[in-house]
Amino acid sequence: MGDKATVLVVDDEVGSRESLRFTLKPSFDVYTSEDGQQALTFIQQKPVDIITLDLKMPGIPGIEVLKEIRKVDPDIQVIIITAYATVESCLEAIRWGVFNYITKPFDPTDVISTVQKSIEKRRLTKKLRALIQKMATTEPHLDRRIMQFAQDGFVKNGSSQMDFVRVLVATIERRDPYTWGHSQRVSEQSFLLAERLHLSGDEMTQIQLAAYLHDIGKIGINDSYIYKRGKLTDLEWTMMKKHPEMAVELLEPLALSPSTISIIRHHHERFNGKGYPDGLRGKEIPLGARIVGTCDSYDAMTSDRPYRKALSKSESISELKRCSGSQFDPEIIPVFIEVLEDDRQNVKMHSVQ
Repeated sequence: MGDKATVLVVDDEVGSRESLRFTLKPSFDVYTSEDGQQALTFIQQKPVDIITLDLKMPGIPGIEVLKEIRKVDPDIQVIIITAYATVESCLEAIRWGVFNYITKPFDPTDVISTVQKSIEKRRLTKKLRALIQKMATTEPHLDRRIMQFAQDGFVKNGSSQMDFVRVLVATIERRDPYTWGHSQRVSEQSFLLAERLHLSGDEMTQIQLAAYLHDIGKIGINDSYIYKRGKLTDLEWTMMKKHPEMAVELLEPLALSPSTISIIRHHHERFNGKGYPDGLRGKEIPLGARIVGTCDSYDAMTSDRPYRKALSKSESISELKRCSGSQFDPEIIPVFIEVLEDDRQNVKMHSVQ
């Protein structure tokens, strides 16, 4: 029992509360609270890993409960489960660090999957913080020099920052047949494109690192959104678009350079200003983000996804050309096509020191 994560279900409706308890009890230590005040009292007395929280309850509203939870323990992962979901309430919950948002009536397998992912994020965040605390005693300039990792055998002693990132991303991607190898391919193509654009060694390293990490925020996105075969609802799309910001939050303990973080945050911006999360336009978008965004889109087009089969290389290149100047930087696309048509893309990647 001691190895199980602790989940607190907060819901004033006995039917929903008991249904969630029954769903989660086989895999987790589950407790319940009837309202927000009872929940806040509970977490002050007993450690909790995950909270499922209704929004509409008597007494303290769910959003206010969320704010108070953050004061007690900012590391508790909170999952909103409500029948009163709106885009506005979703955005407010995200602002206060909610892990995910599920609407009632809920699918039990969806709830279990989301709780498991929230636990994975909580554990990963703790491990990253532990690594950084250990390294901080010997390496004061984490974003400029090679990191040394020696924590619980997670990576071998003496591994580089890039080696650590490769292990981290591969561990996460291994669960998903649709994205397995995606980050590595995007990283390799981004590196070659940056090289073809004659960027400096430091810039290429930052781009390669950011490309590996660009999708790590999806660890906080509901699997049902990622694997959905049909069109996402407005609420689902609002959650999906938060993954660059979630990535930045998750990676904070690694003390990456501001340039690397900026690339990760902005890789879904569009040249015409219609991207996210900040609606940057044209050259306002960091060059590294324009590079990674282009390679990310190409790899997505040429890979099977739950909602469509992969496009051919020629079809994908035609799509890159069609979207040049709207989604993609028109100065980058011709250079990227040169990279795709160059046999060097089949050669083993350059070693990044």
